[in-house]
Amino acid sequence: MFFNRQPLKDDMMKWDKVYYVGCPGGDGGVIVGNYFSAYWKEHPELDRNGDGILQFVLIIGEPGHQDTELRTEYLLRTLQENGVQLEKLDEVSGKWRRDNAKSVMSRYLSSYGDTIEAVFCNNDEMAIGAIDALKEQGWFQDGRFMPVTGVDGTPQGMSVLNEGTLLCTVLNDAEGQARAAYELALDLMEGKVGESVAGYDLDDRYIWVPYRELSRESVSF
Repeated sequence: MFFNRQPLKDDMMKWDKVYYVGCPGGDGGVIVGNYFSAYWKEHPELDRNGDGILQFVLIIGEPGHQDTELRTEYLLRTLQENGVQLEKLDEVSGKWRRDNAKSVMSRYLSSYGDTIEAVFCNNDEMAIGAIDALKEQGWFQDGRFMPVTGVDGTPQGMSVLNEGTLLCTVLNDAEGQARAAYELALDLMEGKVGESVAGYDLDDRYIWVPYRELSRESVSF
């Protein structure tokens, strides 16, 4: 059984005893993309140069990781489908780490400065690192706001969401995944795997635990 880190489909199909439990990686990108699209349209002041195009930077996770690829692909696709015109200024891996992302964001600010209109990160830890670098450059005070998004809904991510520096994230439901993995393991040992496990549908040996939007509008602090 694989948990959270999704194998390639071809590898999953090599043996009929292989199962995967996790959140559908692309859905995280869709949720963030839909939230940000609405926010962009509701806040025209974010388009600082007034060209109608979103100039953005990406801080991605581990290159080649399924979550990195899917979260990024579906985020950008959703933004475009929602009519947001995009200009990617840069994309660098922060390898899921706060300190790496802080260094990446500091370089972005040195290279692009105020032309950056949004920062999209593949997880909350990197979003917090980006926020750390932005704070050092005077953002999030005196009316200077930079939209930064994350993924995972970690306690640390919820803290910066509450303070108003993280625009949004999505819950990567670790508790739901753990419960589903535990009950699937019991079912496999007893040889009675059915069409659902722990309340989640079993889809061709995949159990998908859905993401959930976390924003200041959707969460009570």
